[in-house]
Amino acid sequence: MGSSESMFRTKGLYAVEEYLQARYYMFRQVYFHGSLRSAEAVLISILDRALELMKQGQLDIDPASPVLLKILKRDPLTTSEYLDLTITTDVSDQTVVAFAR
Repeated sequence: MGSSESMFRTKGLYAVEEYLQARYYMFRQVYFHGSLRSAEAVLISILDRALELMKQGQLDIDPASPVLLKILKRDPLTTSEYLDLTITTDVSDQTVVAFAR
């Protein structure tokens, strides 16, 4: 069997169809939703600006946000750091305002 082939029993056809439909709708309704795409674009712009400011030495990062600093330095995150990462703990409103200057 080649790497692009899949095999399943006939009685599993319904489950495979349901799985593929679920994946299709998740991509269509969630992953490619306009609001999510807009939020991703804003976040990318914020991080690009933060990288630019960091290179210029003008970025003052709160020492309470070591994960954000690791992300900007492109250092790998541990699994626990990744799981604990949230927008509210690592990118505060003040940080976003500072990037916008």
